[in-house]
Amino acid sequence: MATFSTASFNDMVNENVTTKLMELELANRSWFYNKLEMDKSWLLNNNYVLPQIAGNASTARFGGLTASADIYGSKPLRGFESVHKELWASMKFHAKDLLLHGKVDEQNFLRLLPDELNRLMDSIAGILGQNICAGANIDKVTVNGTVGGTISIQNPERVQIQQFVQFASSVVTTPIGGYVATVNINTGALTIETAPGSGVAVDLSTILVADTARAYVRDQLNDGFFSMVQLLLPQANGGSATIHNLNKLTSPQLQGVYESAVSWTAADLLKNLFKLYVKARKVGKGKPNNIAMSYNDYGAAVNSIENQKGAFNVVAQSDKAKQFTWDEISIGGYLSNGEPINLVAVQEMNQGEYIGVDLPSWKFASAGGMQKSKSPDGNYYYVERDPTNGYTYICDTFLMGNLFCLQPFKNFLATGANITY
Repeated sequence: MATFSTASFNDMVNENVTTKLMELELANRSWFYNKLEMDKSWLLNNNYVLPQIAGNASTARFGGLTASADIYGSKPLRGFESVHKELWASMKFHAKDLLLHGKVDEQNFLRLLPDELNRLMDSIAGILGQNICAGANIDKVTVNGTVGGTISIQNPERVQIQQFVQFASSVVTTPIGGYVATVNINTGALTIETAPGSGVAVDLSTILVADTARAYVRDQLNDGFFSMVQLLLPQANGGSATIHNLNKLTSPQLQGVYESAVSWTAADLLKNLFKLYVKARKVGKGKPNNIAMSYNDYGAAVNSIENQKGAFNVVAQSDKAKQFTWDEISIGGYLSNGEPINLVAVQEMNQGEYIGVDLPSWKFASAGGMQKSKSPDGNYYYVERDPTNGYTYICDTFLMGNLFCLQPFKNFLATGANITY
């Protein structure tokens, strides 16, 4: 005789959607989340202190004892952040899909869970990766918006149908939002409407490419995490003046090594990346030997390696997939005392931007890491009642924290390239 589970929906969520499972799934999808140090001890409403040294102790002298007045101690600086940034994401289960003989059935739940969890983690990994790599935005606008709600972005794979997206620019500072109705994956063209399925276009005629327009996840413009580009980019090149509440010019150690890549071509891409790597090694003495880039630029680099095999020592079996679909390739040799330089293709990186990552320099601090939200009555879900769809169970997850750079000068950044090959 068949038996049916009597577990409650709350028990099912608690047993099968664990925090550890979500973090493992996220680490499998996000190179940055996998590689960076994770500190889960940042308590809410507390400062996260990031001590820096602006200058080392100075006591050196040839030929005699240093005079007391000429001895200077180290100059410590107190960097800090006080506000957790929040990323929320949700799964939705319709009660009609879960019922068996009038009760919520565990087998039905487990049948639906893999697809729902995969979609949730894909979404979180994409949004988190875009924010860490490219900044607090989804993508840049490539074709002006229109009254009819059409607009184009560079990477249309970063959005999905019915997603709420906002647009803003240097002129339009209050974001204009709407829901994605159509996506042309080949041209980047989107159609934005006022509500899912409404067919009523959002007027985007004020969103212009010339005004450096960008697309954003809801409220990302003001509440997104810090990005590597934001923290390393000099103010003179469009970056912020401060890093963790310290002026970047206070100390060389607060500044990332930067170079404009506007003049770079496919032919000299690897040469320029290695030159910048050597400069960062000289300046910061770190090991920025993981060079993150877009898939387009990675393809150009791999193509260059294929054409110049005699000039580079590709580490055997370092590719993670077949040629031109590799996620990572290692180039060994003299540049890093025998350690390889890893060229890493990251889905969320913007084309024309390159980050030389010294992994120990970075940390993502949070209040407990990825977590499930608990309702006031103690359940890991919320119930929504709808006359058409019946009851719906909504499961929320959240990540409260931010990205920090402990030693910017050990990393490098190049932006502005337009590589074709």
